[in-house]
Amino acid sequence: MTPISILLIEKDSVGAEKVRTTLQQLGHSLTGIAVSAVDAYRRVQEMRPDLVITAVDLKGKTDGFSAAGQIRSRWNVPAVFLLPSEDSAHVKKIEKTDAGGWITKDDSGRMIEAVLNSVLVRHRSAEAAGRCQAEALILQRQYQTFFENQLFGVWRVDFPEPIPITRSYRRMAERILETGYIADCNERILEMYGLRSRTRLIGTPIREVAADRHIFLERMAAVAANDFRAVSVETEELDPAGKSHWFRNCYFGNVRDQKLHWLWGFQLDISEQKEAEAALRGSEERFRNLAELLPEALFETDGQLELLFANQRAFELFGYSRGDLERGLNSLEMIAPADRPRAKANFRRRSDGGDPGVVEYTAIRKDGSTFPSLLHANTIFRDGVLQGIRGIIVDISERKEAEAVFRRQVLEQEIMLKVSQHVASSLDLDTVLQTISDGTAQLLDVETAAIYLADGDDLYLGATTPPLDPDMPDSLRTARLADHPTIKKAIEAKKPVTIYDTGNADLSPQEHMIVDLRCLRSLIFLPFEHENDVIGVLILGTVSRPRMFSAHEIDLCMTITNELALGIQNVRLHQGLVLYTQQLENEIAERRRAEAQVQKDLKEKEVLLKEIHHRVKNNLQVISSLLSLQAAKTENEQALRILEESRNRIHSIALVHDALYKSKEFTNVTFTAYIRDLVSRLIRTYMIDPGRVAHTIDVDEVSLGIDKAVPCGLVMNELISNALKHAFPVSLKRKGRLGIAVHALDTGEIGIRVADNGIGFPKELDIHHPETLGLKLVSMIVEDQLSGRIRLDRRGGTAITVTFNQQ
Repeated sequence: MTPISILLIEKDSVGAEKVRTTLQQLGHSLTGIAVSAVDAYRRVQEMRPDLVITAVDLKGKTDGFSAAGQIRSRWNVPAVFLLPSEDSAHVKKIEKTDAGGWITKDDSGRMIEAVLNSVLVRHRSAEAAGRCQAEALILQRQYQTFFENQLFGVWRVDFPEPIPITRSYRRMAERILETGYIADCNERILEMYGLRSRTRLIGTPIREVAADRHIFLERMAAVAANDFRAVSVETEELDPAGKSHWFRNCYFGNVRDQKLHWLWGFQLDISEQKEAEAALRGSEERFRNLAELLPEALFETDGQLELLFANQRAFELFGYSRGDLERGLNSLEMIAPADRPRAKANFRRRSDGGDPGVVEYTAIRKDGSTFPSLLHANTIFRDGVLQGIRGIIVDISERKEAEAVFRRQVLEQEIMLKVSQHVASSLDLDTVLQTISDGTAQLLDVETAAIYLADGDDLYLGATTPPLDPDMPDSLRTARLADHPTIKKAIEAKKPVTIYDTGNADLSPQEHMIVDLRCLRSLIFLPFEHENDVIGVLILGTVSRPRMFSAHEIDLCMTITNELALGIQNVRLHQGLVLYTQQLENEIAERRRAEAQVQKDLKEKEVLLKEIHHRVKNNLQVISSLLSLQAAKTENEQALRILEESRNRIHSIALVHDALYKSKEFTNVTFTAYIRDLVSRLIRTYMIDPGRVAHTIDVDEVSLGIDKAVPCGLVMNELISNALKHAFPVSLKRKGRLGIAVHALDTGEIGIRVADNGIGFPKELDIHHPETLGLKLVSMIVEDQLSGRIRLDRRGGTAITVTFNQQ
């Protein structure tokens, strides 16, 4: 017996040791000894032995019978009971359980071995049977689930007795039709045929179910010819409502001993698939019709880049025929060899899920000619597997040519702009000539360019591209026009002259020498003129090969020669302007010296005039002082008053000269400060109490010349003095107010107003014919010296207004 692991449950240690010794002699492993049910449960949980040997009596409340039952139900471990002796009562109790065996402590090893073996065999057999039963139940459920949940209909045909296999396939088909009946089917079959009850269908003969006897016999004959292995056919049938359906049918039979025992049938409704296929065929036809109308080349390949489809434009573009496509044509053959590695790399990138985008390739036609193209392509995947690519090829030859023309135009514009800017900005003749020489050579893509300037019958070199070597002969730098008939012809005709091939041209010896020295093949001579006079020639030449200059190139050169003529004229004008400017600068310098002398003389006169005003003011001060001394020696009140009034008048004149002395200008007096000084002095002179008489001064920024300022000052002195002396006697109870205003009027005149709220002028007094000296003086000065007007207003006191022209 194969060694097994055993757990012994025994509270008697002596008996346990005896059993352990016997088991070891039999070659079995004792995983442990438990003395109680609780101990036994823990050890079975941890060690999972193959078998348990348990005594009937154990420690604790649980006996061996209950422990064995728990162990079997919880861990499926069989038990063998250990009895002290062959006790009939215990044996009967054991037989009522499913433990399966018992031994005594005195049994031999052979007996113990037999019992253990018997118990384990019965236990394992029961386990195997249980597993098989469970698996059979699972398989039955899986079969039923599979059977009922198929998308296709399933039915089985049985026969009353097996049908012998013969070579008469038609006869066998008839036997199947005549004797077969429906043994089983799923719900899907019922749905397909519009049936409601499976029980009514099961047992129904095939001949009653087959919609078309002839079609059924053909199917069965085909199945029989294939030895009843699976055969699939498509059929179109009508359902009970008369609607057409397409079915895919699969049949196979169970053949044993050269007899057909039963037949399986599977039916799938593929009507929607057929409709989709028809729609797809229509879509493909529309796609192909549309593809043939498109102006671009369309194609489709397989996973090896073999062409599967191409439209008519593709055949026209690449020069292949449909026969070439049918014989096998790889799309890589339509790409120039230099671009094929890149095309393969892009295809691998697309295969890996990348997107190189729109790619430009050089395409190659069947005849070997090439053209630039753009490839727009998408990968075709089906079920995650790359099937090929589908795309559009666009011939971009015209676009490339347009781009080249555009780039050439941009280059021409850049060169023309550069030349124009240099010619317009530079005033150096050598720079202008060299710029145009270099620019023209670049513009027309020629190897040499030269500019010769005409001076009567002589020519001299202005600039050349590339520069001449120092050892070149002087005949290349200066020449006689008579020695160059081609240049002379261009100058006389005032038109370009071209030589396509200098090897076949009729040239003078001097021209031949220049052509040979510079290895020239083609030449163009372009005269340029100013005011109908030719002033030079632009010469362009090729070295590598003869070249015909186009009309567009000649027009460009003529545009440049016009710029050249203007540039030369600008330089020459500039040179003349420089000389004229130099003369002007000399004249300006002379004028500046003269102006400096004038300014010096003027400064001296200003100092002198300032000194004169200062001395006049001082002299007036001396006169005022003399009057003061005279007043000090007289006691006559009237004389004192006359002297004081005279001093005030002198002071008003002195203030004008003092203002002129302090002014930056020596012709005008600003009246703002003058009036304030005058009023302040008069108030002090007449000892006016500010608390009894208040005064206001409102003066614009008025300036007067000395011829107006002195009489105006005297007038104001008289008017203010008169108001301070007579308007505010001590008997006047109200507070006096004196207002002085000087304004520049909108009429261009000056207005002076002296107003007070005093006792007023006597009614008998005529302002135009006064009797007092002061008012007479005012009237004479206003009318004679100021040519002005005087007006008296007696309302609310006295207001005298004087108006005169400023000039």
